[in-house]
Amino acid sequence: MKSRILIPCRNVKAYIMKFPIDQLWIDEDAIDEPLTKAIISRAGTTQVLVGQQAIEAKRAIKLASDPFKSGKRALKLMKNKGAFVKPCPGTPQYVCCGLEILHIGQGCPMDCRYCALQAYFNRPMMEVFVNTDDLWASLKCHLQEQSNRFHRICTGEFTDSLAWDPLTNLAGRLVRFFAEQENASLEIKTKTNMIDSLMKLNPRGKTILSFSMNAREIIAREERSAASLKERLLAAETAQAHGY
Repeated sequence: MKSRILIPCRNVKAYIMKFPIDQLWIDEDAIDEPLTKAIISRAGTTQVLVGQQAIEAKRAIKLASDPFKSGKRALKLMKNKGAFVKPCPGTPQYVCCGLEILHIGQGCPMDCRYCALQAYFNRPMMEVFVNTDDLWASLKCHLQEQSNRFHRICTGEFTDSLAWDPLTNLAGRLVRFFAEQENASLEIKTKTNMIDSLMKLNPRGKTILSFSMNAREIIAREERSAASLKERLLAAETAQAHGY
């Protein structure tokens, strides 16, 4: 299939100021996914590259003097070809708590100097999985097949749960889904304070909003682009008041 450049709608959202994106890279087999089209429409004037042009942009970032800095200005839209629900990898020689991961994407636009994700994935760009029909089918099947146990499911193991939510609108859909489940709860892990869209929902006690914290000085020095301690504490207080 021939490479294409798509012209996005000029519908600039506030999140672009929070986590600026210069380019969207799209795999050829992901171009017709509904979420891909929705993200393009929400991404303002961001350049959209498909196929070979995205491959060349990726190669240029890998050759940059600071690949991770450049990579945090590019977001790849792709299909997840593996499992959507998987056990937390845990830590060797520790007792595992039984957490399960809902795999929604990889990488994070924030730049915490100690972050394991940047070394774990060994690639600078960020990825969002757009084949959400497969995600929902996998999640529903998993809960039905193992209905005899309670599932604690988290979206924030390989990415920040809310950093890309203004583009994907996935978190709200998950909150509504888990509110109806008898044998599962959702954990949303974040270093942002981007919770406004979730405050309109009733989680029915089934969603935990989890804010990673550090000392104020550590946040300022080591957690670049993350919400401040005050912002996270205020978001946590607001979330608790709304039933989270």
